[in-house]
Amino acid sequence: MPPPEIDVAVDVDPSAGLVDEDLIAAAIRTAIRVGLEDGSGSLCALAGSRPALEVGVRIAGEDEIHRLNRDYRGVDRPTNVLSFSLLEGMGAAGFELASEIPLPLGDVVISYPHVAKQAADLGHSPETELAWLVIHATLQLLGYTHAHEAKAVHMETLERRALSALGYEPQAES
Repeated sequence: MPPPEIDVAVDVDPSAGLVDEDLIAAAIRTAIRVGLEDGSGSLCALAGSRPALEVGVRIAGEDEIHRLNRDYRGVDRPTNVLSFSLLEGMGAAGFELASEIPLPLGDVVISYPHVAKQAADLGHSPETELAWLVIHATLQLLGYTHAHEAKAVHMETLERRALSALGYEPQAES
């Protein structure tokens, strides 16, 4: 089966300033390609069986991501990135949708203030940090996790593979 087409919708909070939406879309497409090639994410079989996928991205400010983190994760502080899977807990047969309709993987929310701060702290560009966070969250939408050391190491290997494919070589762990 050919790789799925990937529809990306990006919404940017005006306070974030100029954000490269093409970079975001490329990072999502690359993360999905790398994730599906690896195939060990819990939702890879389902996503890979579809002709089209859909991912939404919101570039948010500090207050918005703080509220989302509190309301959906019970953590009362801002964070750098959140992923909201629409398929979590579903097996390959758990989602019936006409094949011509893109399969909605879910949504990613990234705090742009965190992007800028983490990039400075880690010694790479905001573009590298933005791409890394988008890739990280997209892999989570494919069912990858970093809950255990071995899974975290595997996920970071995939993140670095996707970053390299995009032409980025980060200096430090994100």
